[in-house]
Amino acid sequence: MGDYAQNDFDALYRNRYDYLLRLAYRSTKNYHDSEDLVDEAFVVYLQKSATIHISNPNAYLVKVLSNLICNYQRLKIHDNIPLSSILENELGVDGLKRGLADALPSGLLPWEREILLMRFEEELPYAEIAERLQLKEVSCRARLVRAKAHFAELRQEEK
Repeated sequence: MGDYAQNDFDALYRNRYDYLLRLAYRSTKNYHDSEDLVDEAFVVYLQKSATIHISNPNAYLVKVLSNLICNYQRLKIHDNIPLSSILENELGVDGLKRGLADALPSGLLPWEREILLMRFEEELPYAEIAERLQLKEVSCRARLVRAKAHFAELRQEEK
């Protein structure tokens, strides 16, 4: 990216960041998630502007952010499957506490087991899980949703 393009991006970032943050916060009601979404929108803009001409950067950023917010909300709905409450009765056996790893079904794939343990036993935030797995946070959330769905499917088969 040349100096001229970098200056344009810097100006766009300074001028539109607060507006986009307010827009994201209205939907998420979470300041940190809103910051992440806005940053991700700017990253997408930066990547795409290197390969295509974006005639209206403001509109492009709003559209990208809108799509990211939709994905965020969709994943939040699926994120409300309370894994801990499903296992609540199983974790206490004769007054002894078993670890979550022992209570997970054996049919889970290794990556599913790993991400479930990081989120629910270690209680790591999505950002840290994504960093450990070398993924984007959105991909991390999607994997967790798939892992929980597979977990629920296996639990249903056991019953």
